[in-house]
Amino acid sequence: MSDSRELIAFMKELMNSRSLPDFPEFGHGDDELESLFNQMNEIRKTILAFSGGDMSREIQAKGFIAGGLKTLQAHLKHLIWQVQMVAEGDFTQRVEFMGDFAGSFNIMVERLQTTIEDLQKKEELLRSLTKKLQLEIDEKSRIEQALRASEARYKNLASTDALTGIFNRRYFFKVAANEIARIKRTRKSFCLAIMDVDHFKKFNDNYGHQNGDKCLIQVARLALKTIREMDLLARYGGEEFIFLFPDANREQGFAIAERIREFIANTLVVLSDNTLANVTVSIGMRLVEEFEGQGTNELLQTAIQQADVALYMAKDRGRNKVVVSHGDAYTD
Repeated sequence: MSDSRELIAFMKELMNSRSLPDFPEFGHGDDELESLFNQMNEIRKTILAFSGGDMSREIQAKGFIAGGLKTLQAHLKHLIWQVQMVAEGDFTQRVEFMGDFAGSFNIMVERLQTTIEDLQKKEELLRSLTKKLQLEIDEKSRIEQALRASEARYKNLASTDALTGIFNRRYFFKVAANEIARIKRTRKSFCLAIMDVDHFKKFNDNYGHQNGDKCLIQVARLALKTIREMDLLARYGGEEFIFLFPDANREQGFAIAERIREFIANTLVVLSDNTLANVTVSIGMRLVEEFEGQGTNELLQTAIQQADVALYMAKDRGRNKVVVSHGDAYTD
C-alpha cells in the first residue's frame, strides 16, 4: 500500500511538475517501471516541443499515445505545408482531418480566395480607371498645348503681316505710341520713315502679281537685314513699308534709311522662274521729338503725314532716293 501511494505521488509529480523529477528510489531495480518512466518522459518532452511550435522532434516512445502523437505531428507538418501553399497563392488547399479546425481552416481559405479575387478585380478596375484618367490628363494637356499654340498663332497673326511675315500696321502703331510716350518722358527722339517700292504697278504688269508678292517679300527681308536690332519694320499697306528708328537723330535716321535704299538697289530679286530683276525704293523720313501741345496720336499722325510728303518728294525727284522732312523743308 505504501509503494502504491509513493507511485501515485511520483506519477502526479511527473505529470504536473515543470521540471522532470528524478526516478524514485523505490523503483530502482524495476526495469518495467523504469521503461515506463522513460516513455512518459519522452511523451512529456514531445508534448512540450509541440506546444512550443517545434514539429521537428523525432518521437522515440512507442505505444498507443506515442502513435497518436506521431499522427498529430504528421497532420501538423502537413498543415504547415498547406498554410505555406496558401501564402503563395494556392487557394485549392483543403484540410480533411482535425475535425472542427478543418472546417474553420477551409472556410478561411475560401474567404481569403474570395477576398483576393475581389481585390484583384478592384485592382484591375483601378488600373483601368488610372489608364483612363491618364488618357484624359494627356488629352487635356494636348488640348491646353494646342490652345496655347493657337493663342500664340493668334497673337502672331494679330501682329504679323500674312504675306511678308514682318509686323503689320496695327502692331507698328502700338509700338510707335509707346515710343512717343517714352520720348516724352526721356526728352529723346526717334525717326519715322515710310518706304515705297518704285514703279511697283509696272513691275506687276511686267512680271505678274505672283512675282509682285515675291518682290515684296524679298524687299522686306533685305530691309530687315539692314536695320539695327532695335529698329522696327512693318508693312504699311500695298507696296509701302514703315520704319521706326529709336534714339536716332535726323542724321542717324538718314544714314539708316540711305543704307536700306542702297542695299535694295544693289540686290537683285529672284522671280518665280529663277530670273533676276532689279528694284529700287524711295523713302521719306521725319524726325519725331516732343512737340509742344500735341498728344501722342496727334504727334504720330503729324510725323506720318510729313514722312509721307517726303516720300512723294523722293518720287518727284527721280525715285531711288531718301528725302527728309524738316517741317516745311525737305532735303535728300
